[in-house]
Amino acid sequence: MKILRIALALLTVAVAAASPGFTASAATEKMNLAVYVDGYIDENIKNVIGTKFVEQISLCPKYAAVDRSADFRKELAQDDEVYDAMIALIGYWLEVKFVAVAELSLIMDQVYVDARLIDVETGDVIATAYGCSAISSMTELSALAENLAKELMVAINATD
Repeated sequence: MKILRIALALLTVAVAAASPGFTASAATEKMNLAVYVDGYIDENIKNVIGTKFVEQISLCPKYAAVDRSADFRKELAQDDEVYDAMIALIGYWLEVKFVAVAELSLIMDQVYVDARLIDVETGDVIATAYGCSAISSMTELSALAENLAKELMVAINATD
């Protein structure tokens, strides 16, 4: 009898999920967060930073992250200066709640990363983090990106 009730419950959930208008509960739905990595530096380094940001942010149960750097670069290509309000507007178009921005610079033989988290609704910077790593060490570069993303996520969780 217990197995029959479990099977019936699973069938009910499956039918409800297949029905038009069904949405997951707000408690289980993740908020979308875009990652934007830019700077005058090798594309491979940007990709490593972006990938590590997405990986780390996606570990947070409240957020789903995707690297949208190409979309941001395309929209910002004609602008000489980029402002956080412009980034927030593009984030709005991309239908995300937050944008994690990582600006990379090459200083001597080190990669300097200046990261910030922008609330798309308000355009406010709600968290910042920065650090540097040897360009020749993939281990250091990966650890730097993971640590910066963690710092941003700690700040965003503190504002909830």
